[in-house]
Amino acid sequence: MRIAITGGTGFVGGHLAETLSQLGHEAVILARGVDHRPWAQEVLALPGVTSIRLGIGDEVGLRAAFAGCDAVAHCAGINRELGSQTYESVHVRGTANVVRAAEASGVRRIAITSFLRARPNCGSPYHESKWAAEELVRSSSCEWTVLKPGMIFGRGDHMLDHLSHALYTFPIYLGVGHCRVRPLAVSDVSKVLVAALVEGQLVNKTVGLVGSTEIEFDDAARLVASVLGVRRLFVSVPVQFHSLLSIVSERAMDVPLIAKAQVQILKEEVIEPCLAPDELPEDLVPTTPFNEESIRQGLPEAGRFGLHDLRWFSETPKHVQTGSLLIFDGDCGFCTTVAGWTARRFRHDERAEAWQHLDAEVLEHHGLSQRDVQDAAWWVDDSGLRERGHRAVGQALHADGGLFKVLSLLILNPPTSWIASVIYKLVVRWRYKLPGGTPACRVAGRTSKG
Repeated sequence: MRIAITGGTGFVGGHLAETLSQLGHEAVILARGVDHRPWAQEVLALPGVTSIRLGIGDEVGLRAAFAGCDAVAHCAGINRELGSQTYESVHVRGTANVVRAAEASGVRRIAITSFLRARPNCGSPYHESKWAAEELVRSSSCEWTVLKPGMIFGRGDHMLDHLSHALYTFPIYLGVGHCRVRPLAVSDVSKVLVAALVEGQLVNKTVGLVGSTEIEFDDAARLVASVLGVRRLFVSVPVQFHSLLSIVSERAMDVPLIAKAQVQILKEEVIEPCLAPDELPEDLVPTTPFNEESIRQGLPEAGRFGLHDLRWFSETPKHVQTGSLLIFDGDCGFCTTVAGWTARRFRHDERAEAWQHLDAEVLEHHGLSQRDVQDAAWWVDDSGLRERGHRAVGQALHADGGLFKVLSLLILNPPTSWIASVIYKLVVRWRYKLPGGTPACRVAGRTSKG
């Protein structure tokens, strides 16, 4: 069978691709950009695995990618909001695109990985958006399956990766108290996905998935410390501390130590599914225990957190999408000079183009009008990202890498982004007097913003 996987270089999607490859099936991996992590590169090198650089914001592209596929595994998702990558844009609008594209392409089956506790009207944007995505899949004309897994662990995960690095780095472990979890092996998740997509089991079913071992999260951390051979002082702190830590780590880290959504998840525990009425067949019930052996199999290479884990110093490419594009005003000499200087430092497939040289179809593809691009600089890509004005400048500098990343983060994040907005407006107003500027930069009757 030929199966498309959104988020295919991610944790669950990558393991599913590996399983499909071992079983002799074709896996078409869809990902927004080139993922340079060793895990992702290993997945892309597997027999029967092909990749397409495509975000779930591009419905037309999804239709072409799904052509000839028998099934779609929708594994793309986020656990924090960053820029245009919001829960609404990824979980809801992205899932709507996937469902419509699957139906239009004649895909027979679709399965989505949601979350164990996803539900409506609970006050958590993460949980609510995951539920909305479930509902979109359940309304599909395809044979659908909704999987609601809990806390998943395994090679390439967030749980063991961050736990082990934290235990190597800090002399004290700040626990979460009496929070129970049932860690779920990613191999058990892949098994259920294969049963749904390949074997046609669980048609029109919504099932919850939890592991066979119930344990307090702090005890799970102690077990990981034992496997690592490190001794740490464990101290429980109020959940409010972890909420504050999540705000800081989301801002500062490439992959947060803990995200706000994860704090909410731990507060309500991860042991029972919510609104998952269907039972798993006995042969699909997860059986992998959370013990020393399964932990060893999933641990990353030993190491501490370092500067490379901070967003300012990370070498992980950001917003490297198919068609990443800086749109500027080609009538302005200053804008042309700055755009050219920036473009020469792009490290991947990004490019800079004057709006005067772009076809109307290109602008329409990105949801822009001629007035939009006359009024401001834009940074766009095929995943649906659209940043305007000073934020477009920030994204372009982020693509330049190196020390420009630090400047980009100041431009993109409050409170310094407020200052950047004012500076941008002043530069626009007086750009005809700046280096490279000409009288043509100041066009009467036009409100160009650069």
